[in-house]
Amino acid sequence: MDKNELQMQLLSYKFCLQELGLYLDSHPHDQAALTQFQQCKENYNSCKAQYVREVGPLVREDVTSTEHWNWIDGPWPWEYKEDDK
Repeated sequence: MDKNELQMQLLSYKFCLQELGLYLDSHPHDQAALTQFQQCKENYNSCKAQYVREVGPLVREDVTSTEHWNWIDGPWPWEYKEDDK
C-alpha cells in the first residue's frame, strides 16, 4: 500500500473506533459491538505500525529513531506538490 492508501485505511479505522465507542457509551453490554471495537482497534494499531514503519511517525510519540529526531524528516504538509497527493 502507498502512503495515501495507508492514510485512508487509518482514517477508516479511526472513524469505526469513534462510532463504535459512541454506540458503546449507550449500549455498554452489547458484546457484538465490543468485539467489533476490539477487532477494529487491532486493525488500527496494525495499520498505524505499518504506516510508521513505511512512511514515518504520525505523532511525536511514534518517533523510533535513536540516531536523529526523524519527526521532521520528509516534506511538511505545505511542501507537497500536487502530484504527491
